[in-house]
Amino acid sequence: MLSTAEICRLFFFLDKKKRIPGWFYMGAAGMVTAAYLLYYGLIWDHVPMNFIQVPVSFLGLAAYMTNPERKKRIFICWYLPALFITYLIHMAADTGILAVSSAYWLVSASSVYLLWDHLKTWKKPSAACVLFFCVCGIQILTTARLRVTYVWGDDPLPALNAPMTEGPMKGIRTTKENQELYQETLSDMQSLGLTKDSRLLVAGLAPWIYLDADARAASYTTWEIPAEGSLLARYYEQAHEMPDLVYIPELIEDPLETELAGYFEEAGYTPVEMKRGVAMLRNHT
Repeated sequence: MLSTAEICRLFFFLDKKKRIPGWFYMGAAGMVTAAYLLYYGLIWDHVPMNFIQVPVSFLGLAAYMTNPERKKRIFICWYLPALFITYLIHMAADTGILAVSSAYWLVSASSVYLLWDHLKTWKKPSAACVLFFCVCGIQILTTARLRVTYVWGDDPLPALNAPMTEGPMKGIRTTKENQELYQETLSDMQSLGLTKDSRLLVAGLAPWIYLDADARAASYTTWEIPAEGSLLARYYEQAHEMPDLVYIPELIEDPLETELAGYFEEAGYTPVEMKRGVAMLRNHT
């Protein structure tokens, strides 16, 4: 989609006499936008909710470029600031596309206005309405479908038929595989004897494990602690910040061979095999 937008923009600026009509650029941008929405909304299975909020912004740019009656105020005071805000959020957040896509609603909203403003200049208003409502319709229907069926980090809603019966996730339905994972991880946490004064560090991308333990988080973030190249050495320069327990979920391959495990072994921690991972216990002396 980005490549198509760049190619269209290149042709538009090189075509000084504007031999290529505006509808050609709009048609190319519209087809790519629709294909993007359908692919990421209905086919691709990786956090699709976060990707279908982006493409309309490219269509809005094409609409503004090819509009013979451009409204610069909307573009300069709405579209560009929204794009800049999206960039700032991307640089400030560590959640990648999750944060970027949320911010893109501002850009997409301005793009819808720019698109409609452009289509009003068409000599055949019926064709313009069809294009506008097709793009917006695909966006709305795809979003609505995902809101009903998509569950982040789990299978589609119809496949979630295994209820959790204990722990902080009691009452939530998930898959049979995840039910076993959550129950056995909860069992791991309960068997370690953590208290409210204990300090727990969970490695990897598993912030939900903190909910299984009545302990304090001993980490600079509960989002993700990488097994390699983390900031642990700097964070734990103060000895009193060291965790009482480090839990490395089985999602991390060869947990005891990681840089994170090596750091804590050198600090005197003892590894213990658990049902769903490895616990590293601090040796209080």
